[in-house]
Amino acid sequence: MLALFPEFGCWVRQNRRLAGGCKSGKMRPSDRVAALIENPYQLPLKGVSVIAIASINEALMDKLAIAFLASNNGTSFRTVNEAIRANTVNAAAVVLVSNRASSAALAYAEANGIPSFHIPTKDREAEADKQLRDTLVAYGAELVILSGYLKKLGPLTLAAFDGRILNVHPGLLPKYGGLGMYGRRVHQAVLDNRETETGATIHLVDGEYDHGRTVATTTVQIHPDDSVLSLEQRVMVAECDLFTDLIRRISIGGLRLPL
Repeated sequence: MLALFPEFGCWVRQNRRLAGGCKSGKMRPSDRVAALIENPYQLPLKGVSVIAIASINEALMDKLAIAFLASNNGTSFRTVNEAIRANTVNAAAVVLVSNRASSAALAYAEANGIPSFHIPTKDREAEADKQLRDTLVAYGAELVILSGYLKKLGPLTLAAFDGRILNVHPGLLPKYGGLGMYGRRVHQAVLDNRETETGATIHLVDGEYDHGRTVATTTVQIHPDDSVLSLEQRVMVAECDLFTDLIRRISIGGLRLPL
């Protein structure tokens, strides 16, 4: 599934956040091949033959290529990537994009050798939409995961990845969704309404907030002494488990893209 692009040179040179991507090393080509298969984003391709590159492609062909979008911490992005590193999910994190330069998700991506970009959206929505679409296409993304990405996606990105963009929402939809309903605001609303359960919802992304078709959901019981913080923590665990399980099902063909 994952296509590599050696013609981009040093794994897309314009990506200044590519951790270690353009560093030279005194490794034999055979060592580079083995290391690239293990982590294809941290070593240059210089000195690796066309045959070796083909073997790398073949080794990664069955992996689901996932792109992640995050505005802040990117908790579900981190969880899924850790599952990938542990080989419990047959996928590869091909790129991380954030609309905020200070996003902790960007720092995590850099520390883990995942190509990452800051694409600002303020007062440049149309240009950002094109940049995002082009970046996702260039990195061969098959599935796009929103991990706390707090911006609407534009028409170019939505059209290019129709049925392939998923968002996780920290509440049960449609009751606790829509404009302004994100993060702790959802948990506060749930507690204010004296609900007995809440949950997490994974849905396809369209042009409206929290509107696309629900793909998976899970419930979380609310305790009498719950606070916003305690509820947030339990829902976050449920979100991450739900997302990891869904991606695992997609990666082994239990669910087929586009959804």
